[in-house]
Amino acid sequence: MWLPLLAFLTLAACSPTRPFEMAAVLWDMADGPGGGGGHFLSAEPTRGPVTLDVGGRPLPADLYLPADPTGAGMVLLPGLTPAGKDDARLVDFAMVMARARFTVLVPDLSGRRDYRAGTADLPEIAAAVADLSARLEGRPVAVTGISYAAGPALLAALEPPARDRIGLVMALGGYHDMTHMVTWVTTARRRGPDGGWIAGAPPDLAVWFFVRGNLHLLNDPGDRRLLADMAERRGRDAAAPVDDLTARLGPEGRSVLTLLENRDPDAVPELMSYLPERLRRELAAMDLSARDLRTLDARLLLVHGKDDPIIPWTESANLAAAADPQRTDLFLIERLGHTELAWPDAGDAVTLWRAVWTLLSERDALAD
Repeated sequence: MWLPLLAFLTLAACSPTRPFEMAAVLWDMADGPGGGGGHFLSAEPTRGPVTLDVGGRPLPADLYLPADPTGAGMVLLPGLTPAGKDDARLVDFAMVMARARFTVLVPDLSGRRDYRAGTADLPEIAAAVADLSARLEGRPVAVTGISYAAGPALLAALEPPARDRIGLVMALGGYHDMTHMVTWVTTARRRGPDGGWIAGAPPDLAVWFFVRGNLHLLNDPGDRRLLADMAERRGRDAAAPVDDLTARLGPEGRSVLTLLENRDPDAVPELMSYLPERLRRELAAMDLSARDLRTLDARLLLVHGKDDPIIPWTESANLAAAADPQRTDLFLIERLGHTELAWPDAGDAVTLWRAVWTLLSERDALAD
């Protein structure tokens, strides 16, 4: 219904094949893993293993080759998933992008299987960008960060050596302010447009993903082990007792636990200042609100679901407000969840159509 109508309305405004290509991409995304709605446009892409060189260290990756390449490339970064590059949702999205004629490279970022996304990603992203750009005759490439991977994607695009090789950053469900994110997962409060706090409901597991992803930044091995055991118990049962573990925590672990147990959003900045030094430094380095995003050379494409329970949509809105408005596009979708597309209603269909139009236009610019 809505899809053929939109295709018809745009036929006169672009190349004859573009509306059908856009319709196939939208259909493919909404069809879910294994749906393959876009197959009618071309033969299936191929997926094969490659190895990246990260300063002399090998890093596994998957390369998706489209049947009809345009010369545009995309480095696709996994979110926090223990399956890494083999996560079924990620594989499906990589196939969608390859059917859209991107050459797609998915590095198996070393921290993902431990729920880590941080500054350690940057040399691995730079290696992936350099590898893919070289495969495409030195052209700049797109980098897509899913969820918390949006932070490393943007940081890589702001800093050499990857900066000059990145022409587009696409963030799906990304964040802007790290203090706001810690506040959200610990107190279930986010900042509203007027600066006040708005109550929400992040999943119970969100706070334990935060713990698991930062255990390596604690110096005390005993505290690392105790917090890992807490995360394991609470991951199985949100109400599981952990008093036997909390009683044995040292100063580092106690500072983390105090932050986790706090429910006052205004107290979060001070409590974060008591965290172990390495953890404070990492959180500060990952805080995009402390960076001048207007210096970003790459175009910025932001897509976020207004029903996202993991990262509030206001984070992408704040990212857009902090970036160069002439080089930034923000698309807010009512029903996206946390980067998982459902069949859209009419309003979302128009927004998604515009988002895919923008993405494919940027693909063509990268291919030139």
